[in-house]
Amino acid sequence: MSFECKGDNKMEEYIIRQEEFLAAQDKRRPCVLFRPSLRIDGDQWCALYGENLQDGVAGFGNSPALAMADFDMQWEKKLTPGRSLFDF
Repeated sequence: MSFECKGDNKMEEYIIRQEEFLAAQDKRRPCVLFRPSLRIDGDQWCALYGENLQDGVAGFGNSPALAMADFDMQWEKKLTPGRSLFDF
């Protein structure tokens, strides 16, 4: 005989849906979509998308995960004033 509480099922369902949502969000991160190269640069990790630091997007951190998180933040930043895509 099984004794399940309806509230427990709803909580499990909620947790599963939250995990599915977070997994879907993670797949949309710029570092997942664009797959930057990951290298050690001095005393930090560097996640670089592009040929070099001047023309590409880079993130730095003390671990690969932190470099990728910084890459995601840098990806969202706008170009600095006075610089355009045609300046390269």
